Amino acid sequence: MLTVKVKDGTPIHGNSLCDSCTWSLMIRGFRENDKIAFCTYVNPTVRVLFPVRECSGHCNKNEPTKYDMEKIAWILLTKRIDRKVGFVKSDDFRRIFGEDAEITP
Repeated sequence: MLTVKVKDGTPIHGNSLCDSCTWSLMIRGFRENDKIAFCTYVNPTVRVLFPVRECSGHCNKNEPTKYDMEKIAWILLTKRIDRKVGFVKSDDFRRIFGEDAEITP
């Protein structure tokens, strides 16, 4: 008998993208089969009846969004063009930007 193995073929089973999506509402019971998934990305919200392999609206809730990263980003400014950007001691920072410069922890 000849066996043919296809590498990276169509998967038959696997985790649904809804499990890791920000837009999903997952309701789970005590058994493995007790699971209802709703997609809140579309309006009106729709019930998803099968495990999702690909989704154009998927937003991974385990990774920070662009907005989240912008909120924690440091803004580096220089007064002069020839000054290098980088870390300085607080005394040097006050000397460069003035005594009223705000230093946030």
